[in-house]
Amino acid sequence: MNDETERKSLHVGYLTANQIFLVDAAGKERAALLCSASNDQEPGYAAFQLLDANGTPRVELQVDTEGCCIRLNKPGNVHGVSIAFSEDRGVGILISGHEGKSAINLEIPHPNSNDHPGQRPELQLVHGDAERTLSMEGLSEDVEP
Repeated sequence: MNDETERKSLHVGYLTANQIFLVDAAGKERAALLCSASNDQEPGYAAFQLLDANGTPRVELQVDTEGCCIRLNKPGNVHGVSIAFSEDRGVGILISGHEGKSAINLEIPHPNSNDHPGQRPELQLVHGDAERTLSMEGLSEDVEP
């Protein structure tokens, strides 16, 4: 190895930081570990992001005091696919179309959630200006799975 490519090692028993970035050989940020403390307005969180060559988050994993989510983004930090789970609100899956607008949205609310009237799973499909929603509310009680 020459001087430019020689690897350096760092041994740390304990490190405290609220942001850590990994950089490639060209010095561009390619991954990030981010943390924040909770306060009265916002829960604290920890997030891991994989960044593209432009430094835009493309894959995000996040955990906070209310739940967790996985997000796959398109170039320009546009939502592609999001999967979220909240202990209080339930589960949601969002798949976006080419412009980042919602195309498929599946929500499975927690039985004790106040966010959704009726507390029933709902599937929403969007294409252009057309929107279709399928709710368990509209299905007959005697329909077998």
